[in-house]
Amino acid sequence: MDRNCGFSERTPKTFKKLTPQNRGRIWSTHQLKSNNQRYYFQVYKFPDNTGVFCLGIAGKNLPKRLKKAEILQNKLIEKVEQDNSQMNHYIVTVKGGKKDDFLRTTYRLNLSNPQNPKVSTILIVYKK
Repeated sequence: MDRNCGFSERTPKTFKKLTPQNRGRIWSTHQLKSNNQRYYFQVYKFPDNTGVFCLGIAGKNLPKRLKKAEILQNKLIEKVEQDNSQMNHYIVTVKGGKKDDFLRTTYRLNLSNPQNPKVSTILIVYKK
Protein backbone atom coordinates (compact mmCIF):
# COMPACT_ATOMS: atom_id res chain seq x y z
CA MET A 1 0.00 0.00 0.00
CA ASP A 2 1.24 3.47 -0.74
CA ARG A 3 0.28 6.93 0.52
CA ASN A 4 -2.21 7.39 -2.34
CA CYS A 5 -4.11 4.21 -1.39
CA GLY A 6 -2.51 2.33 -4.24
CA PHE A 7 -2.02 -1.40 -4.00
CA SER A 8 1.13 -2.97 -5.41
CA GLU A 9 2.10 -6.58 -5.83
CA ARG A 10 5.02 -7.69 -3.72
CA THR A 11 7.74 -7.93 -6.33
CA PRO A 12 11.43 -6.92 -6.21
CA LYS A 13 10.65 -4.12 -8.69
CA THR A 14 7.93 -2.73 -6.41
CA PHE A 15 10.16 -2.87 -3.35
CA LYS A 16 12.82 -0.85 -5.19
CA LYS A 17 10.22 1.71 -6.29
CA LEU A 18 8.53 2.17 -2.90
CA THR A 19 10.90 3.33 -0.19
CA PRO A 20 10.45 1.57 3.18
CA GLN A 21 8.83 4.65 4.77
CA ASN A 22 6.17 4.63 2.02
CA ARG A 23 5.21 0.96 2.39
CA GLY A 24 2.02 0.84 4.40
CA ARG A 25 -0.16 -1.89 5.81
CA ILE A 26 -3.88 -2.01 6.42
CA TRP A 27 -4.34 -0.95 10.03
CA SER A 28 -8.13 -0.91 10.21
CA THR A 29 -11.10 -1.58 7.94
CA HIS A 30 -14.71 -0.48 8.46
CA GLN A 31 -17.76 -1.17 6.33
CA LEU A 32 -20.56 1.32 5.88
CA LYS A 33 -23.67 1.84 3.81
CA SER A 34 -24.94 5.10 2.33
CA ASN A 35 -27.62 5.69 -0.32
CA ASN A 36 -28.03 1.91 -0.79
CA GLN A 37 -24.34 1.61 -1.70
CA ARG A 38 -21.86 -0.40 0.36
CA TYR A 39 -18.46 1.18 1.01
CA TYR A 40 -15.36 0.23 2.90
CA PHE A 41 -13.17 2.67 4.74
CA GLN A 42 -9.55 1.75 5.46
CA VAL A 43 -6.70 3.32 7.34
CA TYR A 44 -3.21 2.42 6.16
CA LYS A 45 -0.41 2.80 8.68
CA PHE A 46 3.21 3.42 7.72
CA PRO A 47 6.50 2.71 9.53
CA ASP A 48 6.62 6.26 10.93
CA ASN A 49 3.15 5.63 12.49
CA THR A 50 1.42 8.10 10.19
CA GLY A 51 -1.85 7.06 8.61
CA VAL A 52 -3.68 7.51 5.33
CA PHE A 53 -7.48 7.32 5.07
CA CYS A 54 -8.98 5.59 2.03
CA LEU A 55 -12.50 4.80 0.81
CA GLY A 56 -13.74 2.31 -1.78
CA ILE A 57 -17.00 0.89 -3.09
CA ALA A 58 -17.37 -2.71 -1.92
CA GLY A 59 -16.80 -5.20 -4.72
CA LYS A 60 -16.33 -2.52 -7.39
CA ASN A 61 -13.09 -0.66 -7.04
CA LEU A 62 -9.90 -0.24 -5.10
CA PRO A 63 -9.97 2.40 -2.39
CA LYS A 64 -9.05 6.01 -3.09
CA ARG A 65 -7.54 8.56 -0.77
CA LEU A 66 -10.13 10.68 1.06
CA LYS A 67 -9.32 14.02 -0.59
CA LYS A 68 -11.70 16.10 1.53
CA ALA A 69 -10.18 14.79 4.75
CA GLU A 70 -6.64 16.06 4.20
CA ILE A 71 -6.42 17.37 7.78
CA LEU A 72 -6.21 13.70 8.88
CA GLN A 73 -3.85 12.45 6.19
CA ASN A 74 -0.24 11.60 7.06
CA LYS A 75 -0.74 12.37 10.76
CA LEU A 76 0.29 10.25 13.76
CA ILE A 77 -2.92 8.23 14.12
CA GLU A 78 -3.47 6.86 17.60
CA LYS A 79 -7.00 5.50 17.33
CA VAL A 80 -9.93 5.18 14.90
CA GLU A 81 -13.25 3.96 16.21
CA GLN A 82 -16.82 4.02 15.06
CA ASP A 83 -19.06 6.56 16.78
CA ASN A 84 -21.96 4.38 17.90
CA SER A 85 -24.17 7.40 18.51
CA GLN A 86 -24.23 8.36 14.81
CA MET A 87 -24.25 6.13 11.75
CA ASN A 88 -21.22 6.43 9.43
CA HIS A 89 -19.33 8.66 11.85
CA TYR A 90 -15.88 7.84 13.20
CA ILE A 91 -13.80 9.27 16.03
CA VAL A 92 -10.15 9.74 15.08
CA THR A 93 -7.45 10.54 17.63
CA VAL A 94 -4.23 12.13 16.31
CA LYS A 95 -1.04 12.50 18.36
CA GLY A 96 1.00 15.66 18.08
CA GLY A 97 4.54 15.42 16.80
CA LYS A 98 7.63 17.01 18.33
CA LYS A 99 7.10 20.23 16.36
CA ASP A 100 3.34 20.45 16.98
CA ASP A 101 1.88 22.64 19.73
CA PHE A 102 -0.66 19.99 20.74
CA LEU A 103 -0.37 16.62 22.46
CA ARG A 104 -3.50 15.10 21.00
CA THR A 105 -6.47 16.12 18.84
CA THR A 106 -9.74 14.24 18.50
CA TYR A 107 -11.77 14.61 15.30
CA ARG A 108 -15.14 13.41 14.06
CA LEU A 109 -15.04 12.00 10.53
CA ASN A 110 -18.52 12.12 9.01
CA LEU A 111 -18.94 9.65 6.13
CA SER A 112 -22.74 9.96 5.88
CA ASN A 113 -22.07 11.16 2.33
CA PRO A 114 -18.88 9.22 1.48
CA GLN A 115 -18.22 11.30 -1.65
CA ASN A 116 -18.15 14.44 0.48
CA PRO A 117 -16.62 13.55 3.88
CA LYS A 118 -16.58 16.15 6.62
CA VAL A 119 -14.06 16.46 9.43
CA SER A 120 -14.71 18.47 12.58
CA THR A 121 -12.56 18.99 15.64
CA ILE A 122 -13.96 17.65 18.91
CA LEU A 123 -11.09 18.27 21.35
CA ILE A 124 -7.52 19.59 21.31
CA VAL A 125 -5.10 18.98 24.18
CA TYR A 126 -2.27 21.50 23.98
CA LYS A 127 1.27 21.23 25.30
CA LYS A 128 2.21 23.56 28.19
